[in-house]
Amino acid sequence: MPMEYFEQRERALLGDRFDVLYAAPQETAERGVTVSALRSSPEQFAAKADFPLEASPFCKAAFVVHRPDDLKFRPGRHPYHHAGVFYSQEPSASSAAPLLGVQPGMRVLDMCAAPGGKSSQLAAALQGRGVLVSNEYVAARADILKSNLERMGVPNAVVLNEAPARIADALPEFFDRVLVDAPCSGEGMFRKEPVARQQHCEALVKQCAELGAEILDCAAAVLAPGGQLVYSTCTFAPEEDERQVAAFLQRHPEFTLADALGNVDYTFGSEGEANRTGGLPLDVSKVRRIWPCQGGEGHFMARLVKAGTPRVLPAEGEYTAEEQLWLAAAEAAGKKAKGKGGKPAKTPDARSARRENARACREAVQGEKRSREVQAGETSPAQSLAAWHAFAGQYFPALVDRPAVVHGGGVLLPVPFPQTNLHVLRAGVFVGSVQKGRFVPEHHLFTAFGAQCVNREELTLDDPRCVEYLSGREVEARIAADGWCCVTVDGWPLGGGKVSGGRVKNHYPKALRNMGLMSGDKIVRYLKGLCGDVLIEDLKTPFVATAVDIVTGKTVYIDKGPLLDAIRASISIPGLFAAVKKDDMLLVDGGVKERIPVSILKEKGMDKTLAINTSTDPGVMRPKNMVMMLSRAFDLMDWESCRRGCFCEADYTVPMERGCEIVYYKPSEAVKAYEMGVEAMTAHLERAKAALGL
Repeated sequence: MPMEYFEQRERALLGDRFDVLYAAPQETAERGVTVSALRSSPEQFAAKADFPLEASPFCKAAFVVHRPDDLKFRPGRHPYHHAGVFYSQEPSASSAAPLLGVQPGMRVLDMCAAPGGKSSQLAAALQGRGVLVSNEYVAARADILKSNLERMGVPNAVVLNEAPARIADALPEFFDRVLVDAPCSGEGMFRKEPVARQQHCEALVKQCAELGAEILDCAAAVLAPGGQLVYSTCTFAPEEDERQVAAFLQRHPEFTLADALGNVDYTFGSEGEANRTGGLPLDVSKVRRIWPCQGGEGHFMARLVKAGTPRVLPAEGEYTAEEQLWLAAAEAAGKKAKGKGGKPAKTPDARSARRENARACREAVQGEKRSREVQAGETSPAQSLAAWHAFAGQYFPALVDRPAVVHGGGVLLPVPFPQTNLHVLRAGVFVGSVQKGRFVPEHHLFTAFGAQCVNREELTLDDPRCVEYLSGREVEARIAADGWCCVTVDGWPLGGGKVSGGRVKNHYPKALRNMGLMSGDKIVRYLKGLCGDVLIEDLKTPFVATAVDIVTGKTVYIDKGPLLDAIRASISIPGLFAAVKKDDMLLVDGGVKERIPVSILKEKGMDKTLAINTSTDPGVMRPKNMVMMLSRAFDLMDWESCRRGCFCEADYTVPMERGCEIVYYKPSEAVKAYEMGVEAMTAHLERAKAALGL
């Protein structure tokens, strides 16, 4: 069993201390929020928050959120979250970023950045100066990273979707600070993610240790002389922690191990363990561990300093000669750019616009743009810049003099960054584009610079218009004048809107309102009438629902909390229903990965598992709309999986003579499926017993 390897190893290393160190203060992982200094001080946030907070020992900007009396409370749904005031994360996850000692004006790399919690902390420390490069190798996670940094209002980020080795080749000795929050075996996530226990094994630890070593070597290559590197994991495995750092120091004599807490004026956790170095020399008093008994989730941190003299940082508001050349190169590439084309651009949150923006970001950095003559009806770069300057002069006068370039028909406020061949998803702030002859601002303009907008509609936390706005509906304009405005909550920017006739036309991106064709609100209201506020723990029959975190791809087992929430998450067919937001997770139908949660059943002590296949042959059907198209696609995938015997890992699967299609909005269909399942089970009972040896 996976847990046997872990426990045997840790008991051998810790002896009698095992039970003490792994005794967590609470059964489940704590929730936490980390306040962004781009928005607020921790003190200001604590005074305004409408939920109870406790100062976190792991970071001065972080809080533990205690809400046992309100299981429906979700920090990720709070208006302050949408305004980028805080990032929702497990408390001890906020411990690593401050150890870097980031100062405004530095060049900072977060090598393994998704989903963006630590990057948001680094961005807050930079205060809009210098440059933050946030990289994520997995494309889907890189998109989430970009979205989170945009929500947090980060103005000086470059988001990459690259392999660490390519970054090392492109940017040797470029960064003043590097954070490597390495992909790891996740032993610290056993409480938070039960599926991690099932996936854990010795081979996984070895694989993660090898990958971590490769990433560390790349980080060493991109770090400038005198720079600092923080290596962190959320695991206890010696191969990925003390032994990893000791081996790195042997490979890189130009590095020295520094006190992990040397850049902060507080302490947390414990020193490292001498018997975890694999016999290699290491001053374990300088590294830091967080054990479950200390209220954390198994984090490990080490700070490494590269020999040499640190780079002198430019004064506030100034660029180095090198940085001025990079900005000039971006501007030159923009002047060669083609116009928008005769066809009007789609709304800023449309897929084509996102594609165009991503391409433009790439070209702004790479300088690889095919030029052609501007055709009739197109907008030239000069016209786009003129439209932006006119718009900025009216609504954002403080931004008029900032460097701006044009790429792909959009206007970009770039960051000083060299041209490379790296895959860039975001490079600065896309402020908007000319559409139908008018300048239309982007959402990121308001999140990054909303405080500088001279026309604002100011909401408060208890204002019902706040929820209305975040749901995508028009709201009453009470103080904003006609034209574009920034919508704020308690002074913090939520997004943009356009005022006309006393109403704020909502421009909050649709992708942020919900992530499906249907919100699922009607289903929730119906389920509310059926199950009310029943908790899973109170059910007479054991119950577990499965969902998949679309961000990480990991299965999430839901066997506690409100029954309504579990059902809603487990039926979120991607594309059809909006994903359920829970902390940093986006939960969709568990059938994406695991039709029946057999693994959790076996973990709970079930010796034998039975499953009943209620799938139906999809037959022939011509879709009439997008909803039917998506539903049809999932039906076909479901049926093919069943046909190939990939239904589930149950010990015995009962076939049905005829299938049953369950229609979510017709409860009678679900009842019919249940009755047909009972019928099939009764008919195959003896065969099932024989197959299971009962």
